[in-house]
Amino acid sequence: MPRVLQLTPTYFSSRSLIGGGERYPTNIALAVNLQRGWVAELASMAGDVKEPTQMLLPSGVMLWLLPASLPSALHNAVPRRFVEVFERFDVIHVHQVFTKVGELAVLAGKLLGKAVCVTDHGGMLSTLGRSSGMLEHVDAVVANSDFSMNLLNADRLPTRRFVIKGGVDDRFFSPPGKTPSRSYVLFCGRVLPHKGVDRLIIALPDRLPLVVCGPQPDAGYLRYLHRLARHKRVIFMNSPEDSELRDLYRDALCVVLPSVYEDYLGNYHGWPELMGLTLLEGMACGTPAVCSRVGGMPEFVKPEVTGFVYDSLHELRKILTDLASNRSLVETLGGNSARFVREHFGLKVVGGLFVDVYSGLLTGKKGSLYAHSRDQ
Repeated sequence: MPRVLQLTPTYFSSRSLIGGGERYPTNIALAVNLQRGWVAELASMAGDVKEPTQMLLPSGVMLWLLPASLPSALHNAVPRRFVEVFERFDVIHVHQVFTKVGELAVLAGKLLGKAVCVTDHGGMLSTLGRSSGMLEHVDAVVANSDFSMNLLNADRLPTRRFVIKGGVDDRFFSPPGKTPSRSYVLFCGRVLPHKGVDRLIIALPDRLPLVVCGPQPDAGYLRYLHRLARHKRVIFMNSPEDSELRDLYRDALCVVLPSVYEDYLGNYHGWPELMGLTLLEGMACGTPAVCSRVGGMPEFVKPEVTGFVYDSLHELRKILTDLASNRSLVETLGGNSARFVREHFGLKVVGGLFVDVYSGLLTGKKGSLYAHSRDQ
């Protein structure tokens, strides 16, 4: 029975970090485990363990906690005693490859004779791998959007390149069994400048409530948002439990990701959204998606079918106004969204695509450059 290890510097937990980049590897492990004859587990780092330790996550995925040499900076720490874990697996799938743990994992996996594939989720905490052309020597690169793959094309890449879009736990994030209230606009994600929450607050119609949900690590930005929201109906929430988050998705008028390339301070962000997982989670719950034309997000939203893609704040304001005044439109878009996610981005679909990739690596299948994806 083939065994796959999803390795990520940090995992989705209040004990680690909470965000789409952390939830995604868990979702891929879930998706692979749904395929008959395959086992996938997760590995990440912890500052409070002295030896590799197993822990069953609420999702049902087995997590290996690896001791870290720099527990105060887990997102870019150096793992210890990870080789003894790697030896148990046939495929090592490295997430956030441009980190110290990612670079070490690629090297160790190759030295152990394992099939090694990598996925990056944006950012670069170590430049050694990129400057040395490390990606040329992995067995495959898997990206979660065309935009994400294009960012990597500046590097020398292996022949096997795959774009597999999605990876949403559509068994958990699903439409409600009752009529939703549709009483507010929802933003869900890390409350950071490149997420563009300030633009959403500025565009928000005065009487329409907005719920801003997610970790708030930037105190200066949060103060700025509170000033913008002074005369509007904006509620700020820290990260809720998944069941509460699902309820928030289900009752929202729409889920908005207003991410930007240039933030309110004028800082440029080259990879603000590679996919936008919270958009897909909201869609899976039967809620329309609204996003800026930024990063990979437009690849996942079908305008006027599952939601809207906007280019200006004036356009965003009109979209929100129209949705608030047209409940029938909201329900139509929401129903389309749930079907769209289930058919293209859900666990069973994505799991099959990943197993195809892993199977090809294990059998040594040769082939020319191609993308393996489910497009809109």
